[in-house]
Amino acid sequence: TLLAKTSVGKGYGANVATYSACHVPPNLLHFIAVGCENGTLVNFQLTQTKDEQSSSPLPFEFTKVSECQGHTKAICAINFHPRGTQLLSSAKDGTARIFDAQSGTSLGVLKCEVHDPAGPAPVVPDPSKMKTKDPRMMKRAPQILVRGCAYGDLEGKVIYAVASGKRGPAYLTKWRTLVPLNRAPVSAGPPRAPPPSF
Repeated sequence: TLLAKTSVGKGYGANVATYSACHVPPNLLHFIAVGCENGTLVNFQLTQTKDEQSSSPLPFEFTKVSECQGHTKAICAINFHPRGTQLLSSAKDGTARIFDAQSGTSLGVLKCEVHDPAGPAPVVPDPSKMKTKDPRMMKRAPQILVRGCAYGDLEGKVIYAVASGKRGPAYLTKWRTLVPLNRAPVSAGPPRAPPPSF
């Protein structure tokens, strides 16, 4: 049975979605974040439809909370902070990013690398020192795809990311984040419907 439906955004496409319940006394709020092909991360709240005020025949509705901008290529993975209202995302642009889920504000960027940690760091030639100025002959840095990301503890101080090139081995990395946990309540706005009962 279909319970709710909404458009993520015209031309956005979608690769991945994740769910989180956030306790904001006295309610338990339900959030769903969607990672899109165009690099946008869209966060929705799921609420119960009030039959007398809504024209929707469905029992639940999605309300857009925020759009997070920063990735320049398709998003591969997203995760909510285990105890807060932050979102962690990774994409085909070589980065993992932390956003405030309520405002969409960027809080931090992790720039990932792809090389064997036991070997030397890769050398990317300086185009200004190359003999040719033909752009087709200049070596470009390899594209880095950050295919997955996850928080590694309940405080959100540890982040794991897995990255690879288009071909070849993938590398798992562990990061420590200095982004503070947002313990502020959900921003004031229009009155919210009672939490859905599943």
